Amino acid sequence: MTDALREKLVQAGRVLVSEDQGDYVAGHVTVRLPDGDGRFLMKPAGMQAL
Repeated sequence: MTDALREKLVQAGRVLVSEDQGDYVAGHVTVRLPDGDGRFLMKPAGMQAL
């Protein structure tokens, strides 16, 4: 499950970059992990989406 969520996070970041909404503008994406313990995935600032 985490790999699928990670891929969704990557794709969301790519969409933001394609719309010029990347880092330091309005682009920020996180996804909560489904286990319910408050953990989440996010792209670190400054890391380029490929």
